[in-house]
Amino acid sequence: MRRLAFIAIMQMALVAFIGCRDGSTSELLMQAEAFLPMEADSADARLNLIPVNGLAEEERPLYALLRIATDYLLADSIDGELARCAYDFYATQSQRGSSADKVANRRFGQAALYMGEWYVAQDSTKAGDDCYRQAIRTSEQVEDWHTCYIAYHRLSVQVHFSNDKKALELIEKAIEIYGKINDSPKNLISLYLYAADHASSIAYIEDTDDYTSAIDYANQAYQLAVDSGWTDNQHSALITLAMIYWCMNDYTTALDYAKRVEISEHLDSEIGITTNLRIAQFYFSCDSTAQAKQILHMPHRIDDPMLAYLYARLLAEIAVRQQEPDTAAFYLDSAFTCSEALYINSLKVKDDYYNQTLEHEKTQMEMRTQSRHRMWAAVAALLVLVVLLLQWRHYERKQHRLATQHLNRENELLSHERELLQDSVQKKEGMIRFLQGYIIDRLDVAKKLQTETDTRVTLSRKDWLDIERVLNEIDDNCIERVRAACPNLSQDDLRLCMLVRLHMSNPVIGRIYSITPSAVQHRKQRLKKEGFGITDPNRLLEDVIASV
Repeated sequence: MRRLAFIAIMQMALVAFIGCRDGSTSELLMQAEAFLPMEADSADARLNLIPVNGLAEEERPLYALLRIATDYLLADSIDGELARCAYDFYATQSQRGSSADKVANRRFGQAALYMGEWYVAQDSTKAGDDCYRQAIRTSEQVEDWHTCYIAYHRLSVQVHFSNDKKALELIEKAIEIYGKINDSPKNLISLYLYAADHASSIAYIEDTDDYTSAIDYANQAYQLAVDSGWTDNQHSALITLAMIYWCMNDYTTALDYAKRVEISEHLDSEIGITTNLRIAQFYFSCDSTAQAKQILHMPHRIDDPMLAYLYARLLAEIAVRQQEPDTAAFYLDSAFTCSEALYINSLKVKDDYYNQTLEHEKTQMEMRTQSRHRMWAAVAALLVLVVLLLQWRHYERKQHRLATQHLNRENELLSHERELLQDSVQKKEGMIRFLQGYIIDRLDVAKKLQTETDTRVTLSRKDWLDIERVLNEIDDNCIERVRAACPNLSQDDLRLCMLVRLHMSNPVIGRIYSITPSAVQHRKQRLKKEGFGITDPNRLLEDVIASV
């Protein structure tokens, strides 16, 4: 187990090292995005450093967008799954952020462009056109002119099959937008050539002699190719000029332009095959069948069924013109075979597209179902939470009501007990005052107390015992409690406590002890502090004795 854990940790560390050796994943994505579209090689190098399995969920859409961009620029290929991932994510982000979220809108415009390219490759022109239009609207909004002019270009190519005038307007708009950016001149040459094709198609269909616009666009493309020194682009412009003059029925001029194009020796390349096919068509149109046949000698292999069909058909026409029925039949069979393969391939492409569309719809439906399930689960959880909160609120109210009732009952009991206590205290105090009067009345010197205010009063031991006994009986063993609580009190202190508890005034106590009333007060304070340990000046000795 330890060994497996160690291996797993090392693998994670290796992935992290690979992902971070030139910066974090986010930094690599930002660097790759900055390199596009001018430096696709550098962007591809950055993307190759990113471990796909280590991507965070929020990083996958951007990685998908950058990957399809580099693959399209470098290899002219698009991964449908990646294109769908980027398109769906940034479509949602763009709708949420509206026009304020420029980054999301810019990325959505790019994703819509590549999604449109994928749809067109799958022969789904309507969906492709819709994506191109989305790319145009969004890229114009955020002023992403590179994506914008390419989207105009691609939409022009699609519209060309049904509306040449609209296609020419779109390609001219692409040329206008191209002037706002610094892009490769090869792309401008391509735009000029497309504009020339659309303009010549309009003039040919309307059967007019006005090919001026088409010739001007083709000449601009040719001059730009010459200035840049790009031979392939020069040949493309020359062939376009030849086609324009061929449409004008000026076959001699068309053949002159065609002869300026070098016969391609790269017969296994699509560009070479297409170039040779067009040159042969011009020779054939000018009745130079032998030269056309010489150029059209069948290459060993043509991967594109459409080019193979055009080659076979033109060779069959040459054989018919040269009255070679057997050769014509052979090439016609080849043409039919190619057309059959082309038809089967188109059916296969459509079938693949429909299967992918159905799979995507199935995935979307599953996601919607899961979303609904999550929503209902959230609603159910919310309802449960509401019920629990209501129950808790009800319980809290019930507990509060019970607590209030209990508190009210306790207050009632306390109030009743307080009333009883007050009655008991009042009765006790009344009894003590009665005892005070009773004791004074019993004293032999009562008459002296009433007549001679300065005469000393003497209480015998028996009188003190009688006072203590009666106090204990009527005041819950008051003196016994004081004696137990304060064992250090002297007999004289206890007698003073008795007199205080009997509510004797300071003058009367002074006559018993033969001291002044102020001395009695001083003695009370000393007894409270030293005998009972009470230093609070606001608390009376009477209260201290009663609370023991």
